[in-house]
Amino acid sequence: MERAFPSPPDFDRVARWYPWAEKVCAGGLMARARRAFLGETAQARSLLLIGEGPGRFLNDLLRSGCPARITVVDSSERMLARARRVCHRAGRRVDSVTWVRGDVREVDLPKRCFDGVVTHFFLDCLEERELTRLVSRVRDCAMPGALWAVTDFRIPSGPMACPGRALIFLLYAAFRTATGLETRRLVDPDPMITEAGWKRAARRCFAAGLLRSDLYRLASPGGDSGSDLQ
Repeated sequence: MERAFPSPPDFDRVARWYPWAEKVCAGGLMARARRAFLGETAQARSLLLIGEGPGRFLNDLLRSGCPARITVVDSSERMLARARRVCHRAGRRVDSVTWVRGDVREVDLPKRCFDGVVTHFFLDCLEERELTRLVSRVRDCAMPGALWAVTDFRIPSGPMACPGRALIFLLYAAFRTATGLETRRLVDPDPMITEAGWKRAARRCFAAGLLRSDLYRLASPGGDSGSDLQ
C-alpha cells in the first residue's frame, strides 16, 4: 500500500553528532531561539513536544520547574535515547515525561488534551502538504486557548536575504545527504497556522531574521483567543 506521506528522515544517523554540529554552526543562537517563549510554555499543564531531538529544550523545561505532564514525540529512537540521557545526567526527574517513538503525522494523539505544543526546528523539515496535515493534527489535539511555540529557520529580508537563502540551501543539501530528508524548500507555516484558528501572540527574531520564534494561541469555539502576550 502506498504511504500517504514520505518516510520521515532518518535522524538516527545524525543523533550522535547533531548537538556538536549545532554548537559549531550556530553557537548559542538556536538555543536562544528555542528558549524565546520558555516562560510561557512552562506554564502548561499538559505539553506536547514534537521533534524534540536530543532533549535540550526538554532539559530547559524540567530545570524551570515546569509542572506539566510532557509527551515527547520523535521518529528517532536514538534522539529519544539522547534526550533521556541529557535529562538524567542533569539530575532531572523524568517521571512526568511520556516518550513516544513514531511519525507524528501518523501516531495516535488524544483529542483536545494539550494546552501547550512545541515544535522547534521541525516544521522546516516538512513539505507543504505534510505541513498542512500536521497543522490540522495539532489543532485537533490542542485545547481551546492552548499555546503553540514554533521556532524555525526563515529566509531573512533585506541585505541578508541572499546569504540566508544560500545557507538554507546548504542546510537542506546536508540533511538530505545525511538523513534522507526529502524537503527541498522552506515553507512559511504562519499562513496555515493562522488559517487553522491560531492567533499569533508574539514573535521574536534572531540572527537578522534567519531564526524566528512565534507563539500562537488557539481560539476558543466562540472565536476568542485570549489576550495577546507582550
